[in-house]
Amino acid sequence: MSFLEGIEKQEVPPPEPPRPTVKAPPGTFGLKVELKGADATTLTAGTSQDFEVLITNTGHEDDTIRVRVDLLYGTQETELPEWTVKVHGIEDKAWDVTFTKIYEKEIRLIAGGTRELTVAVTCPRGARFGDKVNVVVTGISSSDPDVQAKGNITAAARSAVVAVKTSIGHERTRRRTSGFSASSPPPRSAVTCSSRA
Repeated sequence: MSFLEGIEKQEVPPPEPPRPTVKAPPGTFGLKVELKGADATTLTAGTSQDFEVLITNTGHEDDTIRVRVDLLYGTQETELPEWTVKVHGIEDKAWDVTFTKIYEKEIRLIAGGTRELTVAVTCPRGARFGDKVNVVVTGISSSDPDVQAKGNITAAARSAVVAVKTSIGHERTRRRTSGFSASSPPPRSAVTCSSRA
């Protein structure tokens, strides 16, 4: 004897098929991401450069745009110094992508509206010649995630040139102004040579 004896069998109707999603007509939502000026640079260690990025809502409706910033390094090494990327124009204060590890923020744009962002890329102090980063700025429509646009910025580390200038014969002049003659050796504590940088 089972617990289910005596209970009538009932037919369970099949679940309803999912309703098709209604897509907005073409042109309702649109997006454009463009860079003003150069999209590539070379930087010495510790220096930075600003890039102007325009995000435009080209659709016919107001939209919330998700702005995503991805950092793609030119090498697979794991011990590289990190490039610093900050975005100005999303919030009141700068969005420090590298420090916060937050790679996506939202902005609201009216139909036909544009937001100008400044992306500041800083080369790390420990960068080696040839190290590089690609900064990809992607705009994604929240109303229609299929509507996306991208802008790419490339920054590479270059070597720093250090020039040192010296003068030959300057050591004699220094000796004479110190009170020593050119023929007698100076005391051990006296400076015998100098160079100009």
